[in-house]
Amino acid sequence: MIPNFYEKKDYRLLAVIPLILLIASFAIIFVKGIPTGIELRGGLRITVQSAEPVDVDLLRERFSSFSKDLSVRGFENPTGSGIEIEMSNNEALEIASEKLFALEASEKDLISAELNASYFAEQAKNDSSLASQAYAAQQSADAMRAKVYSDAKDLLALIGSSAALPSDVHGAVKLARDEFTAAKGRYREQLLVVVKQVAPNAAVSLREVGSVLSQFFFIKTREFVLYSFILSAIVVLIVFRSLGPSFAVIFGAATDVIVTLGAMSLFAIPLNLATVATLLMLIGFSLDTDMLLTIRVLKRSEDSPAARAFDAFKTGAMMNVTSVVAFGILAIFGMLLQIEVYYTIGLVAVIGSIVDLFATWCANAAIVLWWVERKKN
Repeated sequence: MIPNFYEKKDYRLLAVIPLILLIASFAIIFVKGIPTGIELRGGLRITVQSAEPVDVDLLRERFSSFSKDLSVRGFENPTGSGIEIEMSNNEALEIASEKLFALEASEKDLISAELNASYFAEQAKNDSSLASQAYAAQQSADAMRAKVYSDAKDLLALIGSSAALPSDVHGAVKLARDEFTAAKGRYREQLLVVVKQVAPNAAVSLREVGSVLSQFFFIKTREFVLYSFILSAIVVLIVFRSLGPSFAVIFGAATDVIVTLGAMSLFAIPLNLATVATLLMLIGFSLDTDMLLTIRVLKRSEDSPAARAFDAFKTGAMMNVTSVVAFGILAIFGMLLQIEVYYTIGLVAVIGSIVDLFATWCANAAIVLWWVERKKN
């Protein structure tokens, strides 16, 4: 039987444990940073699956000429062996992709300018006072047309295309788009040729995330985490209508996420869409245990606050242990079957559940009990 440690006079010292974890996590993140997956940083992932062993070192040597930021790892599973290659995108194609995105946006502006010039030209036929506006609109459209044509020409030069641009500017944009797609296809073919030379009978899958899309994912990920904390804070304030317990609940959720990120940095677990979803799940789980503790201590009146907190601890600790076991099994299966998504989700959830055990039942409990004592005195 575990004694009720909240009945001791120095129960506030329990908060030191999560505070140390929090400071250590900030230090680790500051020094090492948080590794990101290709969804958030952009890049190319090639998965090679083969019934026969594949030479990892040879593949690493062959792909080193394509990317300086290269990661090659081998794995084994029941269906055979395989290799997963992660590399940065081709720099020239990345720049070309951004220029193509800007070129297509400029073409849309050009279409609007051409429609505007056409409208004023028609109006000027019936109203001579609009001639100056029609002339200005036409000059603006011509200048934009020249710019779009020049940008399309620069894009072809960047990707090394010798195709001749048509005189029509919209045809030029279409040709630039087609040439970029062809250049991208040729680059992928080069990569596949390298794989087939080393593992001729292997099944190959390729996944690419461009810089524009990865930047979009990163921004949205940051927004989702921020919004989840803001909405959680609003709900908690509505429920408790006092700053002390509300701060304790939000502090616990924030500690859970920050310390888990510190562990991910320490163990080189990449931050990607799967682990971000796991972190959001951990915020919800942390709020569950925090609300369980706070409601039981503040809203009930039987026994002493310390006894109510310890009663909540027994329920919440069982939730934590159950979560650790369940996601631990998922991580083990992911490791054995070499399913990276299962492994990272399970591992991050296990780390977060253990962190929540300390954040809720050490820091939050100390804050809530101190708040009750303060109000009583």
